[in-house]
Amino acid sequence: EKDSEVTESILDKMDTIKKLKFIGPIGWILGNLLLYMPIFDIKILNDVRDVLTWPYIVAGSIVLGIIVACAFIISRTMR
Repeated sequence: EKDSEVTESILDKMDTIKKLKFIGPIGWILGNLLLYMPIFDIKILNDVRDVLTWPYIVAGSIVLGIIVACAFIISRTMR
């Protein structure tokens, strides 16, 4: 009986991880679009753009991309 409870919780975690793997990249792309596209002209994002100059935004984006890629590769190789 205890084993079935454990496997159910593991299956639940696996389901949420699968959903996050699907939702994560979409959220990442939408976030970048909102930051970079002048079409989406939102006041708060303009303030963010003023504070963060382009080199910082691009460098941060590259660093975050590398971190996400490394995490993805590590999670793949751990199996």
